[in-house]
Amino acid sequence: LAMAIDGKKLNFTPLDKAMIPPPMCASSLELPAPVVGIASRPCFHNEVAGEGRVEFVIALSDGRLALLQSGGGGKNGVSMTPGFQPPSLLAIVDPFTITASDETLDSGLSLQGMTLRDIAIIDADDNSLTVAA
Repeated sequence: LAMAIDGKKLNFTPLDKAMIPPPMCASSLELPAPVVGIASRPCFHNEVAGEGRVEFVIALSDGRLALLQSGGGGKNGVSMTPGFQPPSLLAIVDPFTITASDETLDSGLSLQGMTLRDIAIIDADDNSLTVAA
């Protein structure tokens, strides 16, 4: 899957199904703020593709994170390419408002006044993502 950033829009092209050169695309998704970075979920050799799990974490210019799911369909699930179901928006997360109510969160980390620019998904399973920012 090739993704091109165009301000607030992410343009998707499945290169295994269609060779559509930019600025054209098979599908697009508009987000609430301009995109500054994309991290994709690691894909493992023996893994079966699943519907509805987080596949991409998108860093937005306002510091929020957009979580995209695979095979989600939804209102942005329309594609001009047969057989291609583009990622759809699962959630918008503001990491600056996360509190340490769960013992798995690091309560000593303060993100106020910072902006996330680089994100890497280190590990993933059906229930969680491990992200380094």
